Amino acid sequence: MQPKRTPASSDSSDNSQLIILFTHKLFWGCIMQSIRLVYSVIVLVLSLAFLIDCLVKRRKIAPLAKYGLICAAVLTGMQALMLLMLPVTKTIQQSILVGVLIVNFVQITLSVALGVYYSQKMRLPSMVTFGFVGSPRRSLDLKKKIGLCAAVLAGGLIYSTVLFLATEPTMSQQLSNMLQPGASSEISTPLLICVVVVAALVEELMYRLGIQNFLGHHLKDLFGSHNAQMGYNTAIVLTAALWAAAHTGILEPDWVKLVQIFPLGLALGYLYRRAGAEACMTTHAAFNFIMVFLGDYLIVQ
Repeated sequence: MQPKRTPASSDSSDNSQLIILFTHKLFWGCIMQSIRLVYSVIVLVLSLAFLIDCLVKRRKIAPLAKYGLICAAVLTGMQALMLLMLPVTKTIQQSILVGVLIVNFVQITLSVALGVYYSQKMRLPSMVTFGFVGSPRRSLDLKKKIGLCAAVLAGGLIYSTVLFLATEPTMSQQLSNMLQPGASSEISTPLLICVVVVAALVEELMYRLGIQNFLGHHLKDLFGSHNAQMGYNTAIVLTAALWAAAHTGILEPDWVKLVQIFPLGLALGYLYRRAGAEACMTTHAAFNFIMVFLGDYLIVQ
């Protein structure tokens, strides 16, 4: 015969569950805060290293600056238009928004110029649109590029769907406040699509074209010419980790986004190595576009 559960024992059990839940959230909260702190420090160090590298190699990258300026002008212009339409920007000072746009403009310009420069030195495809196709021996034809992009896209969508169904994440309060600051000012789906697509384009120029090639070149020197491939593979892993850390604060639990983004970053890093920046930009933009619609079913509201 089962002993009857008294109110006192029920309260004790509930308190124990609350303590376990609180401890679990506190633990992961500390982990995520540490990741954000490390990410901020690394970004600061990389930014300084980028600036120093650009100053040292200013004459060599000067002919490539025009391509960075073109990309920066187009993407920053699109960002400015979207910021004017986003409800959350009404609560932010205009001087801050202008400062963010200026920083983004400089980052995109330097990422493209330096990324293309290092890609050329490593004979990798960078921006095929501007004629930087890399080594003919390593280049893929259009059919193979489309197939590789489709494989990365399909793999990312299937993996994300399975992960979200298993973990049932919710939108973080921070992101919810940004997208839905009020019942009368909820962001529209077309505008949200534009935001995530442009974000994908900017991220690929900064991370895959800029950071990955910057790290790949310097790690190649560190590992030695006979281990150049290992050096670049390490750059892919580090860039994917950094890119994943940049996506904290989007979902709850926070670790779900890291687990989703890191493998996708590895796949995009490999895609860049084989097909260049445009392939990564197209695949990432398509992934974000589709996830806008899948998110309604996969993210618990």
